[in-house]
Amino acid sequence: MNSIPLGVLVVDDETRQRRGLAAMVRDLRPEYEVWEAKNGKDALTISLSKPIQIVFTDIQMPIMNGLEYLQQLRTSGQHETKVILVTVYQEFSYAQQAVRYGANDYLVKPVQSQKLIEVIQHMEKVIVQEQEALSENRTALNQIEQSMPAFLEHLFSKWVTDKLQAHEKSLLKSHFGWQGLGEVLALGASASRPEDIHEWDSLLRNTVAEILRPWASSVVFPLESHKEHVVAVVNWKDRVEGKEAKSALQVGLEKMGQQQSISIWSAWGQPFDFDEMQISQSLEKAVRLISMRFYTPHIRCLDLVVSDDEQPVQEMSAHEQMTNLKFIESAISNEETDQLLDRCNISLDE
Repeated sequence: MNSIPLGVLVVDDETRQRRGLAAMVRDLRPEYEVWEAKNGKDALTISLSKPIQIVFTDIQMPIMNGLEYLQQLRTSGQHETKVILVTVYQEFSYAQQAVRYGANDYLVKPVQSQKLIEVIQHMEKVIVQEQEALSENRTALNQIEQSMPAFLEHLFSKWVTDKLQAHEKSLLKSHFGWQGLGEVLALGASASRPEDIHEWDSLLRNTVAEILRPWASSVVFPLESHKEHVVAVVNWKDRVEGKEAKSALQVGLEKMGQQQSISIWSAWGQPFDFDEMQISQSLEKAVRLISMRFYTPHIRCLDLVVSDDEQPVQEMSAHEQMTNLKFIESAISNEETDQLLDRCNISLDE
């Protein structure tokens, strides 16, 4: 006895033939639910409204014959339903034609019990195999869906470091469909205990994406080449400048830092056009700016693009950074705090 109860439909305009075949199916498979129809039109209605897996249908019937029913059934999208033609020898050519239309098998009248059970067992085997294959496909799709975010982050990490292949660019472009103005945001964080940073990585990424959502679409991910940085690729909506979004993000990050007892720095790279798919320079600028946080400890968010009432952050060359570092080390060693404050433009009154 099959462990999976199936729905069976018997179609025949001759009442005796129909009820006799339906009774045979019920005797062989008591667990099955069996419906009956007297023509193809009624059979189509039942097939589209009931859980039917196997259909036994006559060919010559009024209103809608078996071949017309089969064509209508397949046209409606019911390709999984197994259709067995029940025919007489004179209609054998019709049965062959029906197989080409999508019939799965045929039986010759009068139907013998042994032949019927053979067909049923074969259909059961096919149905079980299809269900197992479908289950495997769903599992595979679930696995793909679960791994897709990590795969896309990997592609973004390659993209921002200018290592993306042409076909990978096309994949990202078709998947996201981003256009217009974009920017790269680099983020870094520090905590009293370095191991705590990893605990807030996911929270930091989610916070950035959520805050920016009203103004932009974004993907936030750890940079593979610089594990200490989290990067956001941002696509501004309607070519907005993003000033309001950046302000909201700065406030949100400061709040998060206070709540989690971590220090967060961020830096925006130069704007770019998604249509040109050029992004690495924006990341380079952002990472370079965020590396300057040592020289501007009072500034948490650095931006190359500033408003009229703000002073731009001047980028330093490697030589300038080393010179400043040596000066600061010397001033600290010699306790020359006044010179250090003057060099950093910091007043004790502040």
